[in-house]
Amino acid sequence: MQNQGEISFTYEQFLALIEVNKQVVEINKKQAFRIEQLEQQLAQFKKMIFGSKHERVELLNSGQLSLDMNLGGITPIEPITEDIAYTRTKTKENAHPNKSPLPADLPREIIEIAPDEDTTGMKLIGHEITEQLEMTPAKFYVKQYKRAKYARPEGNGVAIGKLPEFALPKAIAGSSVLNHLLVSKYVDHLPLHRQIKMFSRIGMTLSDSTVNDWIIGSVNLLTALHDRQTHILLSSAYIQNDETPIKVLDGEKKGQTHRGYFWVSHSPQQKVVVFNYSKGRSAQFPTEFLKDYHGYLQTDGYGVYDTFQQRNGITLVGCMAHARRYFVEASGNDKQRSEYFIAQLQGLYHLEEGLRQSNASSDEILTKRQEVAMPILKHLHQWLKENITQVLPQSTIGKAMGYALTRWDKLMQYAQDGILLIDNNLIENQIRPVAVGRKNYLFCGSHESAQRAAIIYSLIGTCKLNNVNPQDWLLDVLQKLPTRKANNIDDLLPLNWNPELQGVL
Repeated sequence: MQNQGEISFTYEQFLALIEVNKQVVEINKKQAFRIEQLEQQLAQFKKMIFGSKHERVELLNSGQLSLDMNLGGITPIEPITEDIAYTRTKTKENAHPNKSPLPADLPREIIEIAPDEDTTGMKLIGHEITEQLEMTPAKFYVKQYKRAKYARPEGNGVAIGKLPEFALPKAIAGSSVLNHLLVSKYVDHLPLHRQIKMFSRIGMTLSDSTVNDWIIGSVNLLTALHDRQTHILLSSAYIQNDETPIKVLDGEKKGQTHRGYFWVSHSPQQKVVVFNYSKGRSAQFPTEFLKDYHGYLQTDGYGVYDTFQQRNGITLVGCMAHARRYFVEASGNDKQRSEYFIAQLQGLYHLEEGLRQSNASSDEILTKRQEVAMPILKHLHQWLKENITQVLPQSTIGKAMGYALTRWDKLMQYAQDGILLIDNNLIENQIRPVAVGRKNYLFCGSHESAQRAAIIYSLIGTCKLNNVNPQDWLLDVLQKLPTRKANNIDDLLPLNWNPELQGVL
């Protein structure tokens, strides 16, 4: 007999409640996972906005990570707690930053000041020197070529002096003006319309269309150097590749910009970088650009490059910095595993730093990597295989492990040849000026304009790789290139250019 206040269920109702409970438990699990994802995203956004931009993480205070996770019987290598590859050495601050001597080669205007009192009968014992840095505002001047004309006897025509070859024969702009425009825009990231306003303040009014025509003409002249650099790059045995977006005005999309891409290739051996523009990020451009290439190709994990896995003559190399980056992001999700992996990578970077500082040969690098790096790499591979089964695949740590594990053969490839680098960071350094530039000029005016920007970035980036002053180099090239044939320009390339031989310094 049912007591008062009791609730009775049929067997079918009881089974239905169990099913509902299972559904609620599953929903709660999904919601908890979603909350964890959102918390991780929030932490990443906070780091992007407020945090440091480098990828260093604090290792556990004990200096030795807990190893209660399943390592499959492998004895772990003790992590290195000193972050070598990803921190910058702080230079000693100058105690008197304003007291550093001014460059001796600057011209000096000497102003002599005598004491107010009568110095008759006194002996001059020296001078007290005080220097202040001053500047003369930029100004335009006109270089006038005055050619004498002579009438030949007996009506045989006129003799006249020959004009030198100009960068832009039909333009009023000389090489120094073109140099200033290009360097200001692509090195100092100053948009053309701002430069035009600055020119007007010093007495020279120019139209947008005129200045734009000068840029087009200058880049057309420099295209031969870009083509030559491309040939040198594709002839090297080792290339790094990456891509970065750029907004472009498109006549077919009124009121909107098109998302195009700069594809960047870098040869660490030749110290050459080549930018090219493509309307998209598909495999079409790299497939065409690298169709005849044979050698090592180092990239991040972008799937487009996997198509080269099947190409004879190309060996894909992974980027360890990208793998590390995923574990840095996962440190808020699984601190122990993330920091263990990162600590092991620091051992690899410690080795690379030592080899770099000792100027080791490629053979010496290969020997040391086989002795020191390979045991760490093999251990980490096994560690990844053991631990990936213990984390959620869609969690941040799961994605980090999945990224590394699926690409581990490519990530280990650098240890098989001494000419290879452990990561793609050098090419990312070449992309940074593009990021700064697009914050200032926002977009390129057309697809053709984007390719012109790619040509200039290629040449300026190669100047940077070879410690060449781009302003000195470009002025010399604009003066000499018009007189050169296409098969006689190698000495004008940034990787070969010598300021002392060119008469610039």
